Amino acid sequence: MTLHLTGFITGWGWPILYILLILSGMGNETLKR
Repeated sequence: MTLHLTGFITGWGWPILYILLILSGMGNETLKR
């Protein structure tokens, strides 16, 4: 189960995580302002 999840994330889940990180970073910057 764990290997399947890791394979799924490394397969095509990284772009989604990357976008989420960028969006969260932008949100943090706007909140700081």
